Amino acid sequence: MNSKSSRFALAGAVCLASLGCVSTKDIDMVRKDINDVKRQVYAGGQKNVEEVSTLAEKIDKQTKQILKSNADVGVKIDDLTSQLQNLQGRLEDSNYRLSQLSQQIAQTQKELQLLRGSSGLESNAAPPPLTSSAPPPPAEAVRPAPANPIPPKGTPETGSRPPAPAASAVPKGASAAPRPPIASAPNPQEIFQGAYSDYLRGNYDLAIAGFRDFVETYPKTENAGAAHYWIGECYYSQKKYREAIAEFDIVATRFPKSEKAPSALLKKGFGYLELGEKGRGASQLQYVVREYPGSEESTLARARLKSLGVEIR
Repeated sequence: MNSKSSRFALAGAVCLASLGCVSTKDIDMVRKDINDVKRQVYAGGQKNVEEVSTLAEKIDKQTKQILKSNADVGVKIDDLTSQLQNLQGRLEDSNYRLSQLSQQIAQTQKELQLLRGSSGLESNAAPPPLTSSAPPPPAEAVRPAPANPIPPKGTPETGSRPPAPAASAVPKGASAAPRPPIASAPNPQEIFQGAYSDYLRGNYDLAIAGFRDFVETYPKTENAGAAHYWIGECYYSQKKYREAIAEFDIVATRFPKSEKAPSALLKKGFGYLELGEKGRGASQLQYVVREYPGSEESTLARARLKSLGVEIR
């Protein structure tokens, strides 16, 4: 519309000049109109530039907010993962304690039954009470024994004395009272559970020592892979990511069928990311997504890759 006004003004000036009736005032008016048109055009262009600049600032601000939100989501996912693992560990600890308590109750009941059986045998073997109806001996027949009895001639001194009681008063056929149980060496489950309890309490050095003792003593048990995994978790909690990655790698390579293998691969990827090795970490998480689809570890790996802006292949 501004360009049209300028063209109209120029056309008017040309017409005035062609008619020969152009005055100085008319020329000034035309110049004024042209200047007004120029100012309007410039003002309109400046306004468009400002609008574009404002829009660009808004887009940049929203982009930063989205990136920050994604990073916050990734941190929250890591926190939730850690909390879930702690809860799972506490549940396993509770189940183990319940199992131990059940075994102790069963053992106590067994010992009580043995004690009751032994008491019954002893009571049956006891002499019956004096309930005989025979009359008591006459008074003159009851004489006090001499103070210093002299044994008959030719008879051993002990011949007139009652025989000494046997060393054992337990009747024939009765079972002796059960002996207290002898303390035995801790079994593999006790060693493992003790180290795991130290991990739950945050005693990571003690937990590492306990799990090391377990894998050195029982390297071929089904919990050996889990022991290496929890050693890695102890190192991870101490921010010793290189050591943690080494333990997680042992689980993945030596115990690929362990139930902790997917979790070990996931935490191995997280460890690389904590060390700033984004490429290796992303590659490890991609492997978890590909090898364990539908698992909880796969879901966590996808979420972390998405927060990093990595395309999932």
